[in-house]
Amino acid sequence: MKITEIQTNILKCSLPEGYLLPTASFVTEGMLFLKVITDEGVYGYGEPSPYGGSLIDLYSTIVRDLSALFVGKNPFDVQLLCSQKEVNGIPGYGNTVYQAAVAGISQALWDIIGKVLNQPVYKLLSEDGDYQDRIRAYASGGMFYETQPPELYVEEAIKAKEEGFSAWKLRPPVPDSSNHFQRNLSPPSINLDVLCSTLEKIRFSVGDDMDIMIDMGCRLQSVEEAMVFDDRIAELNIRFVEEPIVRHLSKNQQLRKEVKIPIAGGECFISRRQFQLWQDALDIFQPDCNLCGISEAKRVLSIGSSHGKNVILHNWTNDINCAANLHLACSSQQCEMVERNTTVNPLRDNLITSPYQVQQGYFILDERPGLGIEINEETVSRYRYSP
Repeated sequence: MKITEIQTNILKCSLPEGYLLPTASFVTEGMLFLKVITDEGVYGYGEPSPYGGSLIDLYSTIVRDLSALFVGKNPFDVQLLCSQKEVNGIPGYGNTVYQAAVAGISQALWDIIGKVLNQPVYKLLSEDGDYQDRIRAYASGGMFYETQPPELYVEEAIKAKEEGFSAWKLRPPVPDSSNHFQRNLSPPSINLDVLCSTLEKIRFSVGDDMDIMIDMGCRLQSVEEAMVFDDRIAELNIRFVEEPIVRHLSKNQQLRKEVKIPIAGGECFISRRQFQLWQDALDIFQPDCNLCGISEAKRVLSIGSSHGKNVILHNWTNDINCAANLHLACSSQQCEMVERNTTVNPLRDNLITSPYQVQQGYFILDERPGLGIEINEETVSRYRYSP
């Protein structure tokens, strides 16, 4: 069996008329998914991270560089073909285009392998049959503008609990005129008084039986401010604080020694080596198959296990990547939860004909081979975009 073609599709949509909340940047800026085709008619799907770099760079990397590398190869050589190249400096600011593209291809090759062997990917990844067919999901939203009332957070948290989620994650409110990359490069400051008061109201409203997490998006301005924040919310039983300060290794190592609440991170990492470097800075590893790829992310789970880390998968994009993350998570008992983006996203909601849905707070996998997904061609036709 040989790879004959890598097809790319770029999709872009508009938000519903009158929608007044922030949402993931790739919804309106565009996302890419790929289809790897073989000479035996078997194909697989993959979804690279839209945060690796621009869509044009991602498309060009796949068409210009990776197609020549992968066409003619055996898709079963996924471990060899999809090894990641390390990046210099701090990752996550649009400098991981190649790695995102390889990660998407890794997903597609595992999809092919599962279809050929008539097995779901999570069973193929399992070691000694240590797989599970369900994984706890946490609702991930809590995105509002600074001009909007904090009570909206409470309403959303209550709604998530009513929908069966036992865990929910929020973000600090954002300025009206900023986007994802701007906030990463120059994180805006936070009104801690308002944020801490909001967290207290949320905890009171949902009770003690629901996990609350907060993604700070690197917005706390110093180790000292992060320590103050940790002290102020120490009694609220926060499950974790994600990326509290800038992605600087020694500063995060220092912070972890000083705070009580677990620190989570790693969504921007592309390899086990980066997680190994950051093991003293993180309590919880958050790999994502759209940057690591399935093979490398599986190795990250092993690294996490050997270092006593909890693993909670980052899973913010669309349902192809969601399927990849779910199969990884269910391939062993090491993963605690998987994120479920609950913000508005017409692409996610309609891209897969039979997506994996959250049922009573859990994603549940089945016996469909490969990643168990098929694309809704009507959605592709509706949102196809040619930059």
